[in-house]
Amino acid sequence: MTLTSTMAKACVALVAGVGTAAAAVLPTQAFTISAGSPLSSGLINFSSFTPTAGAIPSAANTVNGFTDGIATYGATPTSDGVVVSGNRANVYAAPTGSTGPYLTIGSLAPRPADVDITFNKLMDGFGLLWGSIDTFNSITFFTQGAGAITYTGTQVGAALGITPNGRTTSYVTFNAENADQFFTGVRLASSGVAFESDNHSYRIVPTPALLPGLIGMGVAALRRKKDETAEETA
Repeated sequence: MTLTSTMAKACVALVAGVGTAAAAVLPTQAFTISAGSPLSSGLINFSSFTPTAGAIPSAANTVNGFTDGIATYGATPTSDGVVVSGNRANVYAAPTGSTGPYLTIGSLAPRPADVDITFNKLMDGFGLLWGSIDTFNSITFFTQGAGAITYTGTQVGAALGITPNGRTTSYVTFNAENADQFFTGVRLASSGVAFESDNHSYRIVPTPALLPGLIGMGVAALRRKKDETAEETA
């Protein structure tokens, strides 16, 4: 499956139409989940790793202790969260659209396994090329005001209108709806084989110094729109 190019945007708080069973277990503090493209502030594609395509996952390629810009990765167990490439039957499979190294979680025993991503700046968005959305995958956001918010593969699939069957690839973005949901930590976890992902992206919350400028740009845009409307109705 190719990446979804349309913004099939679905707020997980409003997925009752997808199925009442799925909606009943969704977190009350809902992010907006979209299928689209990477976010704007940064992209992590694991290109510094050089795994052998199709090889048995090696703890030498764990992301535990890996740093890329403002992001630091940690794995539990420390031997898991392995960067691989290509495919290995019943162990890992490359996300559609990923042509180089990518991250797999849960390919190695013991399981469950998880990878924590810690950012040294406050974030309001995170995205990843999710290679095989499975029911036993999950993603957790450690927010500044709403606590830990977790979505299972089942819930993400419901929000996007797809079935999590281990064969569907989608670029999935999670966008905070309010300041309570801003976060500095993300956990990717899997209790089975496996959770593959690539091209992690993020969006940094604008600093206070930038906010006046952004507000000014918004006001100017509204004034232009108002002037255009006035001219059309004159």
